[in-house]
Amino acid sequence: MIDEKVQPKSLIETIKQRIKYLEANDPNNVSLELLKQQISDYVSRENKNLK
Repeated sequence: MIDEKVQPKSLIETIKQRIKYLEANDPNNVSLELLKQQISDYVSRENKNLK
């Protein structure tokens, strides 16, 4: 899960690094797809909280 105490810039950099790692080391993209879904779910929840 994403730690909300992390500064946004470092959070973005962490996600970018994780994606690069998964692209290189996850040939079937299973983990990468899971990460994308987790990010999407998180963003959706945050957007609902802003309304």
